[in-house]
Amino acid sequence: MPSLSFALAYDPAVVEAYAFARGLEHTIRVQRATAGGRALHIYAIAQRLARRKDGAELRPHVEDMRRKLKRGRKRKTTSEPVPDPTATKAPEK
Repeated sequence: MPSLSFALAYDPAVVEAYAFARGLEHTIRVQRATAGGRALHIYAIAQRLARRKDGAELRPHVEDMRRKLKRGRKRKTTSEPVPDPTATKAPEK
């Protein structure tokens, strides 16, 4: 049975590939979070510098950063969740 022996031989390789993919996904998320944190830190510093008398040239850049950060923000919904369309309804009599 070559098919069964092939499946048994390569099953651990599939498990390792999934583990590698999960580890890579985690690493990418950590790097994105680090970059986002640093960007917010730079934004806070730029805001403070733009408030100074000699910071007029930074104000348009800070405003642009503010617009871009606001655009990406997701709002929390307070409404009821949408019902599942695949749910079957009881027949009416």
